[in-house]
Amino acid sequence: MQLKLIISSNIISAFCITWLIFVPWKKGPEWYLKFSDKILYVLLIINYLALPLINIGVFVYFIIDPVINLRETSIQCYIVFFNVICVMRVIEYFTVIRRTVILDIKTYVELREL
Repeated sequence: MQLKLIISSNIISAFCITWLIFVPWKKGPEWYLKFSDKILYVLLIINYLALPLINIGVFVYFIIDPVINLRETSIQCYIVFFNVICVMRVIEYFTVIRRTVILDIKTYVELREL
């Protein structure tokens, strides 16, 4: 169960990161520029807040649930590693992404509307 959650989360995250890196949001046809900033914002929220917080919540449940014994699973080290990555993504959102990328989106949208 835990491994399936990690794999599905990584697939969604890989899609978000690929889109964020390779699809420009400031360039393109006019119809795309109307909503490209919203797509960028949603992908940032999914990748840096929603997925990590969901994963952290589910893994806290797995830790608290007495039926599931994580000490006996072979992927316990990877689960701990993945949780650290999730916590770091949330911290990165509030320290780096929100101050730079989100501010850039707001500035660009305001200038475009003028």
